Amino acid sequence: CDWSSDVCSSDLQVALDGYGAEALGIDANTWFKAQTEKINLLKGFEDSLAAGLRNRASDLESEASATFMILISVLAAVLLVTILFGTIIIRNIVVAMKRVVTMIQELGEGQLDRRLHMERGDEIGQVASVLDDFAENLAGEVVVSFDKLASGDFTFEADGVIREGLRKTNESL
Repeated sequence: CDWSSDVCSSDLQVALDGYGAEALGIDANTWFKAQTEKINLLKGFEDSLAAGLRNRASDLESEASATFMILISVLAAVLLVTILFGTIIIRNIVVAMKRVVTMIQELGEGQLDRRLHMERGDEIGQVASVLDDFAENLAGEVVVSFDKLASGDFTFEADGVIREGLRKTNESL
């Protein structure tokens, strides 16, 4: 209350005049001082509660900020690990597929001496194993059979898809 205002001044004057307090045996100045002390005590208690609430709110805000930073750090670490493992896996697949494609291109060019020797338990390993077997079959059956045929040796035999064709060629010669 602004004591210079008319409302506060009149309230103070009523309190000081006693407003009949003297009929009750209460001194107005004593009553006013007692009430002021009570109000000041309540104000102190209120200020103490408010300061405690402000401190608690500040602590909660700090805890929330720390938790948020931890969460962001964990998410960033998980994202980084995911990207790292994803990159490793993709690179592993791409490198293996490049080797398979290179071998197929070399087989197409007649180079039968290359093998992949991939020891993998996945589909790429299966394809590599089949390609190694195919190249081995081509080099072992087809090339050897044609080399024998070229040297005049007609006693060769072959397995697989070329078996019949080579048998017929051998018989006709």
